[in-house]
Amino acid sequence: MPAASSRLLRGLAVSLTGFVSATALFGGVELLTGWPRRQPTEWLAGTPFDSYAVPGLLLAGLVGGSNAVAAWATARRSPRWPELSTAAGVVLLGWIAAEVALLDQPEAPTPIEWTYAGIGALTATLGGLAWAGRPGD
Repeated sequence: MPAASSRLLRGLAVSLTGFVSATALFGGVELLTGWPRRQPTEWLAGTPFDSYAVPGLLLAGLVGGSNAVAAWATARRSPRWPELSTAAGVVLLGWIAAEVALLDQPEAPTPIEWTYAGIGALTATLGGLAWAGRPGD
C-alpha cells in the first residue's frame, strides 16, 4: 500500500477511534450518573437490566476501552493497529445492534444510532483495508 494511503487510513482511524472512545466514556458516565440527562428506565423493559449501571459500565469499558486501545495503537503506529481498529469498529457495531434490539425506544434506530453504526462500519473498514494491504500477512 502506498505510504500516503497508509497515512490517510491511519489518520482517519485514529480520529474515529479517539472520538468514539471519548464519547463512549462520556456516555457511560452519563448512564451511570444521570448527568447531564437521565435516560427513561421504561426503555429497559424487556432487557436483563433494571438500571443503566451495567450498560453504562459496558459502554465506557467495552466500547470506550476498545476504541481507546485502537486509537492509542494507531497513533503509536503499532503493527497491530489495523486489527485493533477493525475490532473496535465491530464492537461499536455490536453495541449499536444490541441497543436497537433491546431498548424499548419510541424511535429506533435513532439518528445518533445510525451515525455511530456508520462510524463503526467505517472504522472496521479502514482497519480491514490496512490489514489486507500489509505485506507479509
